[in-house]
Amino acid sequence: MVTAKYFAMKLVISSVKIQIVCLWMVGSSLVATQADWMQNLPDTVKARPMTQLKLLGSHDSGAYRLNLTATPPMEETPMMDWVVDIARDNPEANQVLRQVTLAQRLNISEQLQQGIRALDLRILYNSDVQEFFMSHSMATDTLSSGLAQIRQFMTEHPGELIVIQMQDDAEHGEMTAPHNHEAISMVHAALGQFLIPVTQNRTLNSTMTLGTLVKSNKRILFSFLDRLSRKYGDIWSSSVINTSWPNGQTVNESLSTIQTYLPALRHAKNTLLNLVFFTITPTKDSIIAGVIGEALCGGVADSLFEWASQINAASMAFISQNLSLLKGLNIISIDNPSDGDVEQAIAWNYDN
Repeated sequence: MVTAKYFAMKLVISSVKIQIVCLWMVGSSLVATQADWMQNLPDTVKARPMTQLKLLGSHDSGAYRLNLTATPPMEETPMMDWVVDIARDNPEANQVLRQVTLAQRLNISEQLQQGIRALDLRILYNSDVQEFFMSHSMATDTLSSGLAQIRQFMTEHPGELIVIQMQDDAEHGEMTAPHNHEAISMVHAALGQFLIPVTQNRTLNSTMTLGTLVKSNKRILFSFLDRLSRKYGDIWSSSVINTSWPNGQTVNESLSTIQTYLPALRHAKNTLLNLVFFTITPTKDSIIAGVIGEALCGGVADSLFEWASQINAASMAFISQNLSLLKGLNIISIDNPSDGDVEQAIAWNYDN
């Protein structure tokens, strides 16, 4: 894990707000931090229901490293096992697999420091080592590491609220599902004191404002599988977050699909959150072809970071242009968000 060190400070001034933005050194790069942006919101914004907030989220939040050693056999796409075997021994193929697996440059702690407030955690259970890993088809960092990073951030920043969606990785569902209760036990051990209790009717409501949640120190809305959530008083059903995934192969495909969501997102709902993945999604066939092509022919595959640079700018412009039609959009989930993306999303809470 790269440890972020406080490095510098800049002042961002606009017509509606003054923000203190700290810069942190991550490796050789400067990363702006908005670690306390919610705490710094006006009281009028803190008094709004959380369903009226706009949060920037990271898609596949745990996909910031690749751990092929901990990756079990695939269940849905067995052909990928051959690809993983090639990548274990072939550095060029390994690099291609990294390019189509890694969705984030920053680890969980660094994402939260940057200002990300919605996390998308896919998990797998490796029965050989009897351990949970965050996953993007391939294993990434351990789940225990991710939860520890979240706990530390929440402890150090008492004015912040985050939303976490956790789900089993589809490629490893059969192996992982029997151990889901163990995963929840890990969540309780690491984050239990911060989890927002599930309401009697299992929906959000207008009394759940940022201000009241911070005052009660219940600042994590954690959702998991519907079939499990009813067994726990602080694990919300996945249905409390209405998720839309355009699944497009190009910027135009994804944004054209998102355009069709506008009628449903016109008005905020106090009972749930609306999340849209503003992403480009590679097919498994394209991943396989990219890795094999690199190993055999020396081809070059596009990376998720390259695709993110294309769609993120277009997505932020799309939201800005349609902000009045997106009152019900709460979480904008993207790959590899920039500091500018974070600052824009924060600003929407002043404008909303």
